[in-house]
This record gives sequence, C-alpha cells and structure tokens, in this order.
Amino acid sequence: RKKILGDLSWKISAKAAEAKSLLEQHRLAVRTFLQTTVELDEMVTRTFLELDDVDSLGSEDLRQKRKALAALLTSKDAQLSQHKQLLVSSMAQDMPALEAPDPLGRCR
Repeated sequence: RKKILGDLSWKISAKAAEAKSLLEQHRLAVRTFLQTTVELDEMVTRTFLELDDVDSLGSEDLRQKRKALAALLTSKDAQLSQHKQLLVSSMAQDMPALEAPDPLGRCR
C-alpha cells in the first residue's frame, strides 16, 4: 500500500511539474504575442503620423488614397486591440486561479 501511494505521489508530482512547465511556456508565448501586438500598434500609430504629414496638394486622387489608407490603418488597429482583449480575457477565464497577463507583456 505504501509503495502504491508512493508511486501515485510521484506520478502526481511529475504531472504537476509538467503542467507547470507547460504553463510557463504558454505564458512566455502569450507575453511574446502581446509584446508583438504592442509593437504593431505603435507601428500603426507611427504610420498614421506619417500619413498626416502627406499634403494632398489639392489632388482629389491623393486625398482619396490617404483616406483609404487611414481607413485600413484604423481597421488593423481595431483588429489588434480585439486580439489583445480576446487573449487576455481567454487567459483570465481559462485559468481563474492564476493572475491574468499584463496587457503590455510585462512580468509581474
């Protein structure tokens, strides 16, 4: 009976260590993804700022192209925000006992 309990205890400990390792790998992947989305968000903002500096010089065609690019950037920015929110929400729901990841990917 002691041997069986010892074996079970060892197996449980091994599975717990494996789960902890997988969780840490997952957290690292999430942090990396979140950091990438932050960087992409910053790129979108910089592109918006560069786009603001473009003078259409009265050209309707150029104005329309700027407007189309601004709409595309707005859409991509919204998609990035949505992905970040979904990921953070999913993490909080799937692992309620654990701390939700920092939206900026910082270690806590």
